[in-house]
Amino acid sequence: MIRLENLSFRLGRFSLSDVTLNISNGEFFVLLGPSGAGKTTLLETIAGLSPATSGRIILDHCDMEDLPPEKRPIAYVPQDASLFPHLNVKDNILFGARARGIPSKNWQPLLEELVQSLQVEHLMERNVSNLSGGERRRVSLARALVTSPRILLLDEPFNGLDPPIRRELQILLKRLQRRLKGTFLHVTHDREEAFILADVVAVLIDGRLEQVAKRNRVYFHPATLKVARFTGMENILPAEVVAANPPKSSFVARWSSQDLLVACETDVPQVDDSVFLGVRAEEVMLVKPDQPIRAGRDFNIIEGAVSEVVEKSATHTIVLNGTTNSSLVLELPNFLYRRYEFAPGRPVRVRIRPDKFCVIRKAGV
Repeated sequence: MIRLENLSFRLGRFSLSDVTLNISNGEFFVLLGPSGAGKTTLLETIAGLSPATSGRIILDHCDMEDLPPEKRPIAYVPQDASLFPHLNVKDNILFGARARGIPSKNWQPLLEELVQSLQVEHLMERNVSNLSGGERRRVSLARALVTSPRILLLDEPFNGLDPPIRRELQILLKRLQRRLKGTFLHVTHDREEAFILADVVAVLIDGRLEQVAKRNRVYFHPATLKVARFTGMENILPAEVVAANPPKSSFVARWSSQDLLVACETDVPQVDDSVFLGVRAEEVMLVKPDQPIRAGRDFNIIEGAVSEVVEKSATHTIVLNGTTNSSLVLELPNFLYRRYEFAPGRPVRVRIRPDKFCVIRKAGV
């Protein structure tokens, strides 16, 4: 396990503030944040390339503060792959193992597995100047993993690749991590990439950790308004609590003159508290035009008119305008969209289940 304790880094006006993290063995841990948040700085600090201003880095109970980069049991994959132009693919892959004096009997079986898994067997004698961007990333991954590092650091390794190649490598990397049972710390600003790869996601914004949780927790229950916005939560509804039922772990909040029943996992807010109700577009359910509302399911029904339709490859995003200058976004699969033909101006009813809201309090903004 790797543990960061109150790690801080300051350079000029930028600061990485009091970062504490636990990364378990065999975990795919993703550090997600916008450009300039401090993600690369944090990786370089763990690798020993940038000294921390304060705090500790502990790997399996060993403090790494006094270890130089080459003595740390860590491999680092930078954004640009950084292959050696005077070496062919095989010699690039084996550079680290040879430099560390690792006997060939230790790396040969792993080398064979890696080149097969990463699909670079046919490239081994090729000069790296003749590789495509995707091939360079594969070779860089093989070079990092062939030394059997205790933890692999990946700094946006797929940045700049075409979307199909990027997706292919994301799936390949996740499959490889599971097969090797490796501990990976992956940095990205791409939220979709983060949720494809991660077991655990840490959201870093402006040098501060906003949330650390399992990926579904971060996706459906962002802890702060910053996390909700950065992870692309389409509906963030400002509301005021008008009734609370603490024994039932639920409350009623008024959003734009609409009363909404909300299930709450934590302490129920008090009446007159201001909160934000977050809900993902795919959790907003369409009420079919010809479908009567059954008794007991007549709550959280929202009526509006279609104001905008955005066509995607497999889904349509629909923006509804309510009766009080409010809007709501829902995501529909193509077959459902085609069935009802939601042209602008068409009236629509939707429903949101009480347990599909996430509650963000003003203290968590």
